[in-house]
Amino acid sequence: GLNETEKKILDCVGKMYEVNDEKIVAEVTKVVITSFLNPTTLQINLLNDYGKPTETDVDMTFYDHQSKEIRYNYYHKLTPSGLPDTLKTDAQLTYDVVVHSLPPVKLNEVKLSPGKHTTRAVDAGQGTLQVKITGLMKYNNLKIIVHGKNNEIINVQDINTAKKYLTDTYSLDVLTLPVTHFDNVEISQSKIKLIDIPAPGSLIVNSSKLGHTIVYSADGLRLEKVHTFNPAILRETLIIQPGNYLVVYREKINANSFETKERVVKINSSMTTNVIF
Repeated sequence: GLNETEKKILDCVGKMYEVNDEKIVAEVTKVVITSFLNPTTLQINLLNDYGKPTETDVDMTFYDHQSKEIRYNYYHKLTPSGLPDTLKTDAQLTYDVVVHSLPPVKLNEVKLSPGKHTTRAVDAGQGTLQVKITGLMKYNNLKIIVHGKNNEIINVQDINTAKKYLTDTYSLDVLTLPVTHFDNVEISQSKIKLIDIPAPGSLIVNSSKLGHTIVYSADGLRLEKVHTFNPAILRETLIIQPGNYLVVYREKINANSFETKERVVKINSSMTTNVIF
């Protein structure tokens, strides 16, 4: 005999059954008893690009659809027979499930049937990205920024490591000096996308007097500034990618603009180049 507003107030208590006659009472009683005697279980299938539930080893967060509170955190696993593991959750709640793949995918309004096994599936085909330096590694903590199709940052990955991503096309910024950029990097199902980057070289700039020193990339039609040296240091070493560069120098004190000096240098992998002013 409750109205709709009163029914909604009782939602926070749990599942409510409205009974009006003896037949409905019997049916509801059967449902309630079944839900207590039989386990309520859930199976999340992470589908590969061929529709098979073979993806796994991804963490998942279960949110209460109504309150948005975190209810469970599970790390997805396959059984020895190759099937997704069975989860036990509160059958009275409806869930929003976030699968923390890269990027994440979501299952909205996952409803369970008391006393029954529920299976839900989501597309989560994955491949592997590995970016490595070929040769002597001179950078400290070199990072790769992985961007999605809308240029959003998907992940920041360490060099010489392998990470799984959803099958798609990405762009990469490897934070070398200068930045090494890759467009249209395709991640395919169950395959490893391997990208090799040449090892950097070393540029040592020595000056007899303190001055302003700039390094420009000279591989294109226009110069692009790569690095500005500290004007308070006479000798500085720069780890830099192979290529052609222009080094520009002017003394800090007692020097006019027309006394600016230039040096064209070529940087080779794993080798040291010296410039003296």
